[in-house]
Amino acid sequence: MWIDAVCIDQSNISERSHQVMLIREIYTNAETVDIWLGSDAALGGEIVEFLEMAGRDIDPKQRLLSSLETNAEVNKDLWKAILLLFKREYWKRVWIIQEVTCGANLKILFRTL
Repeated sequence: MWIDAVCIDQSNISERSHQVMLIREIYTNAETVDIWLGSDAALGGEIVEFLEMAGRDIDPKQRLLSSLETNAEVNKDLWKAILLLFKREYWKRVWIIQEVTCGANLKILFRTL
């Protein structure tokens, strides 16, 4: 397991610069890229079930879009949870682009309380 925040000495500019040049290759060759989003009491089990179901779909994007269009009012709490999930700091980091685009098998991990 390789964890960029742990495996790269962030205080060593030379090492950090060298490792950054390898990140694309690391993520491209990884069997799985795990994305840890942390814990939150606002994220309930309903979002976990919904995202698992969408992930099993042939077209998860279409499931999300159609659910949003047809059930926005019914699933208000679910959509609030999804919004909270995507407002996390992780998504604001520029270097995640390589993690998300180069990884062949992505797992988004978070814990509900």
